Amino acid sequence: MAKKKKKKSKKKVIKQLKIHQKGEYIERVKHVFRCVYSDDILDFLDITALKLFHLLRYPALKIIYHKDSKIPKDVKNFTEKALKEILSTVSSKIHTTDKEISIRDYFSIAVHLPSFSKKMVKEFSFDFTEFLMESVDILRAETSSGFYAKIYFIMDYHLGYVNDFGGDLYWYELDSYHNEKNKKDKEDKEDKEDDPDRVKSKKELQWESIKEFKENSMESTIILKKTSPKQINVIINDVSRPVKQFGITSASEGLIWFTIKSGFVGGSSAFSEIPLEVYTQSHAIDRFIERINTEDFMWIRIGLQESFDKPKVIKDEYSNYYLEYRIRNLKVGYFLLDIIDGIIIIRTFLFLTNNGTPEGKELQKLIGIQKLDKEFLNIDKLSTFSKNDFSKNKEIKNILIDSGCKSLLEIYNELMQDENDKNNDIVKKMHRYIQS
Repeated sequence: MAKKKKKKSKKKVIKQLKIHQKGEYIERVKHVFRCVYSDDILDFLDITALKLFHLLRYPALKIIYHKDSKIPKDVKNFTEKALKEILSTVSSKIHTTDKEISIRDYFSIAVHLPSFSKKMVKEFSFDFTEFLMESVDILRAETSSGFYAKIYFIMDYHLGYVNDFGGDLYWYELDSYHNEKNKKDKEDKEDKEDDPDRVKSKKELQWESIKEFKENSMESTIILKKTSPKQINVIINDVSRPVKQFGITSASEGLIWFTIKSGFVGGSSAFSEIPLEVYTQSHAIDRFIERINTEDFMWIRIGLQESFDKPKVIKDEYSNYYLEYRIRNLKVGYFLLDIIDGIIIIRTFLFLTNNGTPEGKELQKLIGIQKLDKEFLNIDKLSTFSKNDFSKNKEIKNILIDSGCKSLLEIYNELMQDENDKNNDIVKKMHRYIQS
């Protein structure tokens, strides 16, 4: 009879895991050293110095959840899996060596090199003077700005998969702070000392020095926050309807609730600078998502911020107000606005070619194109113009320019060009429609 394999004890498994984690960490440290300094740096640093770096290591870049935000479990799981993987794979360059390290290794290891070098010089008699001077380069703007720009971009882009326009809003904040918890633990322990005057061993003194170093460390943390928009009821066409405050989030600016100054929507000169809060009906959000049909949250968010920060509002013959929605200064549609009880209500969203917009009306005059025709041709959605190069067909190009839709021709090259989609099927389909 075959003997049963003995299960490893929990203590042994934990020990092996710690050994593995230590080895993995030291390999990461080696990679950072090679990138920040030179390939032969490890000839200068022996294994003792590397182990000491592990001993003195700062807390790793971690993700936590704001205590007052009730983050759903599925969002937490997505964050843990996706964001951590992205931070470990996306990299940026060290300006002095032109080599790349991951975002995770920059904030967990590289930014702490100057402090580590000072400790080595002061406490452990290593001749690290030159090493220390080079360490400071990791914090210079030429390098740090690249890493900060990328981590903010990653945090914003990642949230495109969990943010809900018109509903719950999520955002990340990058925070760096002194590790006050470790300091408190030390103070509590000192209060409990039975004999504070006893002579401590050399090993204890070394450990205290290491603890003091770690207690004064700076910890970098990504905090996930969530908020729900304020909801109120307003009377629209004699019916009470729910509307929600409209806003976006960003890693660099946090939570942004949109406002539009009264003067842009017909307010008197005396009150033209008063900001009016913006609310939206759920119908308007549905139309917005349907017509700006991209999963790229970055473009949507950038477009919203651009459009509300520098609003361009037009008024038609029926006294309707239209706020231009622009992405990188390319006009792609309008928010139709109402002013009710001193707040702005977004009634709906119209793509640039939709009936009811100035451009949609011109298209109808030029080629007699109706609403159902636009739906059939799919020219009432952003994706049609991001995936098809209409500028290659001279007749269609001229029609779009003459109707005021020139900005849609630029979307293919300027925004989200799809390199795999070169057939231009929609272009051919529309051309056949015009000629029929």
